[in-house]
Amino acid sequence: MPLTPLNCSLDYIRMFMDLERLGINEFTLPSYRPLCGNLTTIKQHTYFSSNRAMVLEFHTSSRGTIKNKGFRGTFTFHDKGKYQNTGNRVKDQICQWNFESRQYRKTGQFFSPLYPQHYPASSNCIYTLRSQPHEHVVLTFTIVNMFKDTEMCEYSRDVIKVYDGASTKNKIIAQLCKIENNLLIESTGSDMTVTFESDSREERQGFAARYSFVERETTTSTDTLISSTLSVAVKTDPVPLSTTWAPVPPRVIPLLPYPTETEGEGCVYKYSSWKDRQGNFRSPNFDYKKPYMTNVDCQYIFLGQQEDKIQITFTFIKLYRSSVANNDPRDSSYCSNVGDYIEVYENFTRRQSSTIEVHKVGRRLCDKLDAFESKFLKLMSSGNKLTIHFKTDGRINKKENGGFQAKYQFIKGYGFQNGRQKGNISECKFEINATNTQEGFITSPNYPGLYPKQTVCDFEFYGISKKQTVKIQFLNFSVVGYGPECLGDFVEVSNYKQLDKKLPLYCGKVVPKPIQSESLYFRVSFSSNDKIEDIGFKAKYTFSKLPGIGNGTEVAQSTNRATSKYNTYMNMYSALLLSFCQIYTQFY
Repeated sequence: MPLTPLNCSLDYIRMFMDLERLGINEFTLPSYRPLCGNLTTIKQHTYFSSNRAMVLEFHTSSRGTIKNKGFRGTFTFHDKGKYQNTGNRVKDQICQWNFESRQYRKTGQFFSPLYPQHYPASSNCIYTLRSQPHEHVVLTFTIVNMFKDTEMCEYSRDVIKVYDGASTKNKIIAQLCKIENNLLIESTGSDMTVTFESDSREERQGFAARYSFVERETTTSTDTLISSTLSVAVKTDPVPLSTTWAPVPPRVIPLLPYPTETEGEGCVYKYSSWKDRQGNFRSPNFDYKKPYMTNVDCQYIFLGQQEDKIQITFTFIKLYRSSVANNDPRDSSYCSNVGDYIEVYENFTRRQSSTIEVHKVGRRLCDKLDAFESKFLKLMSSGNKLTIHFKTDGRINKKENGGFQAKYQFIKGYGFQNGRQKGNISECKFEINATNTQEGFITSPNYPGLYPKQTVCDFEFYGISKKQTVKIQFLNFSVVGYGPECLGDFVEVSNYKQLDKKLPLYCGKVVPKPIQSESLYFRVSFSSNDKIEDIGFKAKYTFSKLPGIGNGTEVAQSTNRATSKYNTYMNMYSALLLSFCQIYTQFY
């Protein structure tokens, strides 16, 4: 759909997201401003209704001169209870909540308004948590995604403030104003107050928080935190407390999973970017000279900061595989009927797939490392959470020496070295300027491994002046898309920030021909869906001067030729005019 000077007045989508039942009329107001343009111009790609119904209204105009492709999306139904505050809303207040410790309710949750949809403009909310005199409040912000307009939270207009007491007159013990993940905050006394404020400039997803009312005589249980947040709290020695429940120092702690087996959860290993940003992991009791363990069901859970991606590279795989299974490694069913295998999933764990949206990354791995193309051995998450599932059966006498070994790395900026990252640090947007480099390479994320699902990457090229263009030459290309419309994943190239109708979308395995920009600006965009991954592309870019703009010779020659022709035509015109005058004088 095109962007227009009339701000989405021709072709656009209107969304009605606050409906109790299906059906709208001329008096029903849309929830947000209309959408038009393309994925690169629309900041928010995922929307959630606040109630049980949603209506999308698609408008087109006969005045449009360009045929556009329209839109395509997916939908899912979520349990509304997962996003509801467990406290009581204060009467006659839009966003003021109380949460109190009860005999049979010691834990709960609360969210920013409309979560997981973006919070509304000019929000102002107060959440008051009151525990018993012998308790204190343990609060965990599992997700914080705020519009960041300054480095100092005290000056930010979109901000969460945590007060160590029952009102905003108490001391502030934490302020959050950007992207955070799994942050634990404890009160010194029995009460805590949280405020959330936003202005009207730009809205983001907001926050999700869990709270617990915990006895102050005992240390906060690490196992309890694991089960409620899927993370491991920093281990500290118990603080001696008197029988009068003296206050303990407030703590603000990132939750740090340890790369060791977690007690009480079976074979679960947890890794966090707060502790180590890279390292190795392996199957239990790994020794490539000895048989690996039988009847193993292990999970390796990786949790990064909000802007992190997790990159996994398998360096050793040697697992037993039955001879009756499919013997062609290129077949997707090669590892289907085996008892020993490795699987990789987005989000935390396959065991929670009934309540958490989980996507498989790559394909199931089994047998030996060299049975698979290298692209299946280098994987990247699309978000900041990843789980590896390792399972073996009980056939003892058939086990081979080995198991598996792999490397992990938490990366920012999708691992790209060329170009300046634009916008939010979690977005895949890069600017490449001719003032910094005249040539180089761009790739899809994680190249030559599988690119992550549900990812959009923009590379914007800027010449030094209007005399410069950029040439894009694809060196390798394999993007999963189908048909001339490139249904699925695709690469878009454009001379504009919007869609360029003169240039096609590219997908498939055929390497596109070299492309030259029309002017100093050019854009290459890569988009993937949630289905199948491939290696993507690698391309070389080269800035060069416009044809005819060099040392001035070609321009000068062209000017001289034009001047010569002009003089010739003028001489001919003068001769004809003189002849006409002579004939006129003779007859009249």
